[in-house]
Formats: sequence, structure tokens, C-alpha cells
Amino acid sequence: MQSKRGVRSTRVAPAVLGVAALAATAPVELRAELEEIVVTAQRRAQTLDRVPLSVSAITSDDIELRGIRDFASYLAAIPGASMQDTSAVGGEIKFRGIGPGQNAQMSPTTAIYLGEVPVIHTGRNVNASYNFWLVDLDRIEVLRGPQGQLFGSNSLSGAIRNIPVRAQLDGFDAAVNITGSGTSGGAENWDGDVALNMPLIEDQLALRLIAYAAHDGGWYDNKFAGTDPLGTLPVTTTPPAPPPFSLFPLVAQLEPAALDYATPPPRRARNTNATDIRGARIMLRWEPGTRTRADLMAVFEDRDTKGAAFAEYANPLTFAFLPFATPPDIDLRRHEHFQTSTEGQSDKISLFNLVLEYDFDAATLTSSTSYWDRTEELALSLGVTSFLINGIPNTIPLVSYRTDNPQVITQELRLTSTHEGRIDWLAGVFWQEIDQRHRVFGQDLTGLDLRYWRDVAAATVFPPQFAPPMPTTTTLADNQARYRDEQFAVFGQLGYRVTETVHAAFSFRWFDLDQSFRSTSLGFQFGLAQGEQSGVNSEQVFTPRFELSWTPTDDHFYYASAAEGFRTGIINRDVPPLDCGSALVGAGFPDGLPPTTPDTVWSYELGTRLALLDRRLRLNATAFYVDWSDLQMNFPLSAFGPPGGACAYDAVANVGDARSSGIEVEATALLGERLRLDLAFGYTDAQFTSDVPQLNVLDGAKIPFTPETTFYAALLYDLQVGGRPGFARIEWQYVGDKEPLGLDFPTFQYPAGVPFRIGDHHVVNLRAGLDLTESLRAEIFANNVFDEFGVTNASTTGGLGYPFVTTIRPRTLGATLRWRF
Repeated sequence: MQSKRGVRSTRVAPAVLGVAALAATAPVELRAELEEIVVTAQRRAQTLDRVPLSVSAITSDDIELRGIRDFASYLAAIPGASMQDTSAVGGEIKFRGIGPGQNAQMSPTTAIYLGEVPVIHTGRNVNASYNFWLVDLDRIEVLRGPQGQLFGSNSLSGAIRNIPVRAQLDGFDAAVNITGSGTSGGAENWDGDVALNMPLIEDQLALRLIAYAAHDGGWYDNKFAGTDPLGTLPVTTTPPAPPPFSLFPLVAQLEPAALDYATPPPRRARNTNATDIRGARIMLRWEPGTRTRADLMAVFEDRDTKGAAFAEYANPLTFAFLPFATPPDIDLRRHEHFQTSTEGQSDKISLFNLVLEYDFDAATLTSSTSYWDRTEELALSLGVTSFLINGIPNTIPLVSYRTDNPQVITQELRLTSTHEGRIDWLAGVFWQEIDQRHRVFGQDLTGLDLRYWRDVAAATVFPPQFAPPMPTTTTLADNQARYRDEQFAVFGQLGYRVTETVHAAFSFRWFDLDQSFRSTSLGFQFGLAQGEQSGVNSEQVFTPRFELSWTPTDDHFYYASAAEGFRTGIINRDVPPLDCGSALVGAGFPDGLPPTTPDTVWSYELGTRLALLDRRLRLNATAFYVDWSDLQMNFPLSAFGPPGGACAYDAVANVGDARSSGIEVEATALLGERLRLDLAFGYTDAQFTSDVPQLNVLDGAKIPFTPETTFYAALLYDLQVGGRPGFARIEWQYVGDKEPLGLDFPTFQYPAGVPFRIGDHHVVNLRAGLDLTESLRAEIFANNVFDEFGVTNASTTGGLGYPFVTTIRPRTLGATLRWRF
């Protein structure tokens, strides 16, 4: 195992450059122009340079050359994209700043597809979209801007389409990829995958099998910090007004064993974010005739993470209001955190999809039927609320267990014109049912029910105006809920060629959504609100899109568009009124959290796609302006409660308006017959246009976690060594400053006063490969060569605990073998 802050990366850059030097005079196959890319971003096959949308496409060759395996490994190259990694409870992908805060509990703003299947749902404090391990893909299409007309309700900021390789009828082939690597300050990693394509009936039936496994060794450490037994803490005899730091004496009388309890002694749990992934995909293709096609896909994947994936910053100022507390010995830059209980995550999904196509003379009928079942289990530390028992956060292991099980059935039918004429069209219907079971269960791992005895004490000694109800059960909190969402939509597109060079199109989506829920709440945290609750919600929305494009020459394409997008509202889950009652009143919801209404955007774009210098340069550029209304925002209810309150739950509400404007540029150029340059630049000015003072959201404030600027550059050099082809590649990524969520600490600072920044980091990656034989290729790579400490997200638990951050992966060195036959 590599030691902390390893230094092996100093040998990788010379190795890559050395391979390139050996090939400086080697003959290679020359390229005269850049190849065209075919996409289906408008539900029909088109070359990328004729699509009137802001679309980026990553081909299968580039997926392999860049070692892409998940969202994080390619989003930095997409202008206008950002990913807010929030450890286990949801990572939010958004474009152009449309999506403040994390999307845990909310519907996502970016639709994620695997093939024809939308794999998104309402998160309810777990991940709202599944991050598949990306193997054996034909391409990835990233669509920016609202895409609801063709890709549904939760594509408010865009859509990502991961398109697998289909089973091929024309021959047998197989591929094996094996990768091993080590992460600086962490552990070793490995992954492998096998793809096997087998024709079963000549020119009619073929089967493709994919199996894969991966182990990410992790790099975050948990340092438990021991404390004295509870009985040695300073106490007083008369309980003051809340916060109840002095309730301990009565707790000790009610449960004498509490005097002997101590927080676990100091010990280190290394690499807590170690993750294991296992999966398989079965693809079957049948073509019984020239007009009929059928594709069946079955996908199985599960991943397990053994602990938390964040680092904590124990600034002494955090503890100024806690008289008995001292900061733990943790180091942010060593990726350390401090928890009295270990977090963990298990996520499993099974997905089935059948696509049927039939070609009429003038149109193609497509049917996509899918079912997927996902089970995600989380164990999250609530140790921050220990201060209610003894006045010190993170000293008593209190845990929240969360289970989410959405089962989703989707059916889409669409008819797409195929003949070339002045008119093109598309018409379709969509139906989806989501049956989601969700449970939140709180537990005191001491076995002493200390939180229970604290509330018994509070009910006994507090004045009536401060006293909670006397607990009737030792259960901390147990909420079991079932949510049902049923959606029906009609969508279409009509295009008309006004002249030989001008094309106009109108598209729309109308949808009807019915939501219902039923929940049962048990436990003394729910107080008098224990029991059953139910509710319903319904929405109907119509969203249009207008496009106008002009193609004056084969190499010049210009377009303008105006589109409305929408995101479905949600039914909020129950929160304990005992802990959150005052916060609910402060937020304006004394009777509980109501459903949210849809938020909408109007987006306006001007774009161009150019092929220049004899098609050796392709340039795509877009300018955009987005108006966002009634935005849904996730926030901790503690922001509306009294300082030091016990409410550790969050909520979603419609909290005002925002706008976003900017430019996005992508370019690919052949600098020589064997040297390719890729560039991407994004500038996004995203800010609120209304005030929500309780959340420190003000008119003109930046939308959280949205970098104003992003840059990406990559050089790919084709080479030959000893007559064998190969490549050398270097890429640079830059992510600009991001604003933290307004309700968190406005600035994060080290004790010495050095400002702490979110974003504003540079990453350099190197990769080189060589074909050892006609079927075997070897590659070496170094990611994050200079071991940049880049922060993607920073937050607090309602201001009660230490600020925590998630970071980019430290320097990682490795090698890959690829075998094809």
C-alpha cells in the first residue's frame, strides 16, 4: 500500500514525454480532416454539426482514450457543467447554474438516461439519479439547456444520455480491459471488464454480454476522538433555558450506566470511502426482417461504500459557543474527518428495457418499455446532536438509517418521420409510474437510550413553555412512507424548411402528474404527531420550444432557440415536530411542509457550428440567457429555528427567482496530421433575483456551487514506436471559484486566516498507450499529476458541526491493459 502523500508521480510525466520523443520521426497514418459525429439528440440520427442545440458528444474512442468511468471523469470537459459532490446523500449535476444546493430530497434538474431509459426519481435525502459505471458505451451525449420537450420533466438544466453499444449481427468479437492504480494518501484501486459479442442467427440475432467489477481503495480517513466519561463533565444543579447543556445530572440519575459511558477511544479508520462495484449487462438484438428491429437490455449493478467521503475542518472558532469542547485533531488536507459512528452506503439497481422499431415508408415507429428497481441504503451519523445530551457535538454515536426503494415502469411510443422533404415531424406519448418506498430510522448506538432519557429529563424539569412531551417509547424516530408518482405526457415536434438554407421548428410537451403519499411516524421525536399521514398533489404543464436555423454553406450552421423547461414538484417527507416545530413556524409552515410547485425556466440561445480550414477545425459556440421562476431549493430547517436548535432535518420549498447568462465554446483542431487539440470554455453568471433573508439569499447573490469559469484543453498525439501505433495525451482542467450555500458559513478560513476556496483548482492528467500486438494495448496514466487539493463542495450541519468538504481525487498513478480479438 502506498504511504500518505506518495511521490511516485514525478516519474510519470517524463515517461509519457519519452514515449512521444521516441516516435518523433515515426511514420503514422495521416488525417486530412476531422471526422463527423452522428448523434440522436433530437430522437433522430443527425450529424452533430446540424443539431440546433447546445450538445457535446464523447465518442467511444475518446471514452477509452480518456479513461472515462463515471460523471466526474468527463464533466470537467463540458462547458457550463458542474457537479456538486455531497458524499453519500446525493451528487448534483447541473448546467448553467440551474440547480442550487444539493438535490437530495428534490427532483434533479438534469435527466440521466441509460439508452432509452430515464434513471431519475425524487431523492428524499438519497441520490436522485444513478451513476452507472461507464463501460462498453457507443457514446455519451450531453445536452445543455432545458430539454423537456423530448426528454421529460426533470431536464430543467439539461440531459445526459449514456448510450451502450448494441449487440452486433456482423461477427464475433471480444474485449477485456484491466486497470490497476494507486491514489496518493489512499489505497490501491483496480477495475476490469469483459465484453463478448456473439451472433446467434446469421444476420438476424446477436447477443452481447458485459461483466465488470471495480474496487476504489478510497482516500478519506476517520479519526475517532476519545473523551472522558460523561460523569466527569462540569455540571450545574439548576437547568438554564435551552440549549440544555446542564441536563446531564438528571440523565445520569435516570440511567446510571451513562456515568460509565465514554466516546470510543482514539483510533483511525482508513480509506472510509473505499467502494466496490459489480455489474453485468445483457444486450440482445433481433432483426427478423428489413423493417423490424428489437433490442433487449438487462442491467444489474451494485456498489458498496464502507464509510464517509468527506473531510472536516475543525476551526477553533466553530467551538466558541461550546464551553466544554475542543477541536479534534483532524487535518483537512490529509482528508480526515471525525465521527463517532461509521457511515456507509449500499446501492443496487436492476434495469430492463425493450425497444421495438418498425419502419414504415415515411416514418419509424419506436416503442420503449422499461422497468427498474433500485434499493439504496445509507447509514449517516447524527452525532452532531450529541450536544443535546452533554453539550458537546460528535461525542455520542447517534445514527440515521435511510432506505429508499423506487420501482419505476416507463412506456414511450413515438413516430418519427424519415423521408427528406420540406416537412419533418415527430409525435409521441409517454407514461411513467414511480412507486417509492422510503424509511428513516434513528438509533442510539450506545444501547443506553441517552437521547430518550434526555427528553424524559427535559419533560420533567423544563418549564412548560420549553418542555417537550413526555416520551411514550424509547424509539428515537421511525418514519416509513410510500410515494406514488404517475405521469402521462404528449410530446411532438414539427419542422419546416422555409428555404433551401432556412429551417424552422416547433416542439412541445404537455404532461399531467398525480402524486400521493402515505406515511407512518413513530418515535418520541415526532411527539404528538406520531401516527399516519397522507396527501395528494397534481400538476399539469405545457412547455413549448421554438427553433430557427440557417445553413448558408455546408460548413456553416447558425441557430436561435427559445424554450421553456420544467421540473416536477415534490411531496416533502415528514419531519419530527418535537425537534423542528419552532423551525417549521419560522419557515412559515406551522402545519407541516406542503408539496412544492413546479419550477420553470425560459431559455434563449444563439449558437453556431462551423467547420473551418478545410474541416481541420470545428468550432461550436453558444450564448444563452435563462430566466428561472419559483425555484425549488433544499435547505436545513435549522436555518429558521432558534440558535442551537435540535432540528437536523431539511426541507424543500419554492423560494424565489433567479437568472443565468453566459457563453460556451468548444473547438477541435488538427494541428498536424497526427496532433489534435481539444478546447472547451464556459462562462456562467448565475444569480438570484429575489430575496430570502433567512437563507442569506439576496438579490444579486451568486447561485451556490456554480463556477463562473471553466477551461479544458487536451493534446492528443498519434505515434508509432518500432512500427507499433500508440498515443500520448495531456489534458488540463480548470474549475473556477464557487459560492457556498448561503446558509453555511459565508467564508471558510484556516486558523491562520488563509481564505478557503471552493473550486478554483487546476488538474493536469497524462496518459500514453502503445499497441504491443495487433490485439493488445498497454497504457500508463497519471491523473491529478500535481496532487491539487480541489474542493467541490463545502457545507455544515445547520451550523452545529464542523464544516465538511468533498474534494477531487488526489494524484493517482496506474496502468491499463486492453485486449481485443
